Amino acid sequence: MPTANGLVADSESFRDMADGAQVIDFMEERFRRFGATHFLATGQALPGRPIEPLVLRMVWGDSRGERPNLQATDPLLQLALRSKRAFFGLSAGDPAFGESALAVAAGPGLRIVGVPICAFHPYQAAVIAAGIDLDFDLRSALAIDHFCTEGFRRLFELGELHKDRPGDLSAREDGWWNYRH
Repeated sequence: MPTANGLVADSESFRDMADGAQVIDFMEERFRRFGATHFLATGQALPGRPIEPLVLRMVWGDSRGERPNLQATDPLLQLALRSKRAFFGLSAGDPAFGESALAVAAGPGLRIVGVPICAFHPYQAAVIAAGIDLDFDLRSALAIDHFCTEGFRRLFELGELHKDRPGDLSAREDGWWNYRH
């Protein structure tokens, strides 16, 4: 089982990674060490835009192995995107997830951790993992928050992610959005 200190040390390893797949592989593997059987890393779609082009990795099937149809409005994904820091310990059957296809596909009783990635304005993303044996404590949740942010920082450095993706807000729209929020 990884420790909070181990995750902080592991975040230094991103500096040596040469491509985006290696970064995402490393992130997924660390979540699996915590007991995750499901893993999702995705950017946030703008309203009315599809999320599929922003999905970096989705290993998320139901008991039959069928992958859910991910929607940008999925309540579990939206909870992760709106959070200020990592959350953990919620069960896939939690009413907070409403009609979440992700939670339904994960199955009842699976524990969930969600990590918002919000350090790269205006880009926003989330990493979500679930597993029956998924085990986090408060220190580990804080460390996984840092770990994921550093992973995304490396993805930006490698040119795998861009803040100004097609369909993004114009400078005028972004200024209006920041003014209103």
